Amino acid sequence: MPLVSTFELLVNPIAPTDNLGNLPPDVVQKLGKVARRVVQGYFLTIANTTDAPARLRLEFTATTPELNLVDTVTIRDVLGNNEFSELIPVPGNPKRFTFNVGIPANDTALITLLPDLQNVDLFTGAKNLEIRGYVSISRATIAGPAYELLVTPEHRGTFLPKNIDDSVPDFDQIAYALPTASGGSLVRLPSLVRPPVVTSQPGEPNTVEDSQEVLSLMAQRIEELEQRLANV
Repeated sequence: MPLVSTFELLVNPIAPTDNLGNLPPDVVQKLGKVARRVVQGYFLTIANTTDAPARLRLEFTATTPELNLVDTVTIRDVLGNNEFSELIPVPGNPKRFTFNVGIPANDTALITLLPDLQNVDLFTGAKNLEIRGYVSISRATIAGPAYELLVTPEHRGTFLPKNIDDSVPDFDQIAYALPTASGGSLVRLPSLVRPPVVTSQPGEPNTVEDSQEVLSLMAQRIEELEQRLANV
């Protein structure tokens, strides 16, 4: 399962306004005015450059702090319309979540993982959010053709004003690309169709071994099915 990049979700003030020691009151007041809150999300553009539709699975892993469904929302944009949904917990591992996406041949998709500002505590500042982790990508189905994908991960953030009720609220935005695990944008997912038996000489079959990718994916799917059956 190829790694894509890291990710970081944020709903945090950009500067501390407490425990400022012996700073003069006017300095504390100025810091309080500029201590805007940043809301940052993870954006992943995936281009399917093959001539067949791609069924893909993203896996998000975050341990400290843990990724969770209460504070996050996921958006899929394939046909120019935003589809809101949630990550799917990996059975038996609450710190890992998956998200499936289908991309037509020679088309692109945008997957976005964001802090859920419908959680009032995040929006009002009663709670800070900082979740860091990493993303990997694989096939959503065992059988199928090989895929060649171009992936572009990035962070995008918005700086919220200290007082949103101001007559002229001060909003700013930031966006920056993230390095990929491979150092490039191209991700190849090999075909998982078992290749035919090749014979080098009559009567002497040369069996081509299953790839590690096939075995790993099959083991993962079996583990998920076992966990789901155990919870029934």
